[in-house]
Amino acid sequence: MYSSIKKRLIILNVLLIIYAVFHQVFIFNKLLRYCDLISAAFILVMCCISIFLFGFRRDTKTNNKINIFYRSLTVIMSYFVITYLLGLLVGFNKNAYSMKPIMIFKNSFAPLVLLICTEIYRYVNINSINKKNKLNILITFALIIFEILVTIRFSKIHSSLGLFKILTINIIPIIITNIIMSKLCRYSGIRTTLLYRLIMGIYIYIVPIIPNFSDYINSMLGICLPIILYKYVLHDNIEEKDKIDKFDKLDNKIDISNILITGTIICFILLLSGILPICVVGVASGSMSPKIEKGDAVIYTKVNSDKDIEVGDILVFKNGNKTIIHRLVEKKEEDNKIYYVTKGDANNTIDNMNTTINEVKGKVSFKIKYIAYPSIYLNDLLKK
Repeated sequence: MYSSIKKRLIILNVLLIIYAVFHQVFIFNKLLRYCDLISAAFILVMCCISIFLFGFRRDTKTNNKINIFYRSLTVIMSYFVITYLLGLLVGFNKNAYSMKPIMIFKNSFAPLVLLICTEIYRYVNINSINKKNKLNILITFALIIFEILVTIRFSKIHSSLGLFKILTINIIPIIITNIIMSKLCRYSGIRTTLLYRLIMGIYIYIVPIIPNFSDYINSMLGICLPIILYKYVLHDNIEEKDKIDKFDKLDNKIDISNILITGTIICFILLLSGILPICVVGVASGSMSPKIEKGDAVIYTKVNSDKDIEVGDILVFKNGNKTIIHRLVEKKEEDNKIYYVTKGDANNTIDNMNTTINEVKGKVSFKIKYIAYPSIYLNDLLKK
């Protein structure tokens, strides 16, 4: 009996991977307009086949599952409260999708079917075998490949830098989310996974404004939220259920370490995001050598007016899409407007640009040596 179930599971998930490859190679190129509907129809069929082969076990309620469900809801709601409060600092963007009811339905229908059927497929497959069976890895792997290949069009990526952005913004969050969803499915049933996927997957189609976060922040949010969900919702319940005696004496130490680690991560993300008055940025050139070397990170404080800036300050300012860190050597006034003349300490000439207060992000307070070198080196490697 188990051998038969194993074979069916392997065949089903191999078919899922084959379809995902076919979707990436053919459907994206030939039937782009209908690709979401085709994928939704396919996973619906796969979902029905899974239920026919393995049945659909009723998701029984237990105190542990109910606890996980409500904790998950709390984490998700807290996420929206925090991100939209931060949006008051960074601003909001108008949703690119139409807010007309008929357009909301058209835009969200295929993703809605896709998400619901994917989670039902996951639930039926995982519950057809023992919780600790290695086939869980195959099921999760197949769903990861499926989601990556039906949502990301790799033929539109033309550079290593573009691939790196797709990897950090899309692929890594997809991998982490699916791993956590499979764990949630095993220990808390389908209610919690549906709750998370539907809210996080569909809200983009129905909210009129979205916080104006950078790609980096959106990537970090996509990575951190499912991890937080696992750590503070699922992990504690698993430990409570399976390993109570072993961990009783360590509860206080674990709680303290969790708080410290989480606090450090949040502070680091906020420093890099530019939301706080104090920010950090990596130095990508040696134009300020020997004062600041390539690979150092500088901590800078935001400025509000020209009165906060004096000749001799090292400024962090924007020039197009580039962030530059150079010293202010002169202030000049033209047409009742103040312009900043800057120069790198290692450069022979002043910068060929007139910078205004609107371009200035802040002035350097101090540096941390070498800490940004790995990311600068990776960026240089990708550009090559």
